[in-house]
Amino acid sequence: MSGDQIFGGHLRVRVNALIISDSRLLLVQIASPASGKTFWMPPGGGVQFGESLADALVREVKEETGLGIEPLKPRYVTEYMRHPYHAVEFYYNCVVTGGELKMGTDPELGSDRQIIQNIRWTKLVDLKDTELYPVFLKRESPEDIIDTGGEIRFIPAEAI
Repeated sequence: MSGDQIFGGHLRVRVNALIISDSRLLLVQIASPASGKTFWMPPGGGVQFGESLADALVREVKEETGLGIEPLKPRYVTEYMRHPYHAVEFYYNCVVTGGELKMGTDPELGSDRQIIQNIRWTKLVDLKDTELYPVFLKRESPEDIIDTGGEIRFIPAEAI
């Protein structure tokens, strides 16, 4: 099955983790099924039917990074629209609760078609110079990304 068949043609709800340690953000590098380009993004993925956003986030981060996390609260909500893809994405501030950092997999894809290419910690001040999705994170101040007490912000599709 292609990325279009798995991820496209229907609305997806996604969750992503903003995991910060020592002013660095944890990112995974993926080969995008939407664009074919390789870029970095916070770990995360699709919410399954009957699964809470927080439970999906814990599962996705474990699958992709090997880390256990605790979601604190949503920080950003975005909408991605590029035919045939349409997703509503929730970005949560999270803390690591255990596990060992390692590059994981996407279970919904076959072992010969993984989109995760790498994993790394990136200094918040270096995000602006990173091939990063969503691009709005490049414009946010490190203080805003870290702010676990701030209001949830909606970022429209044109701005991501």
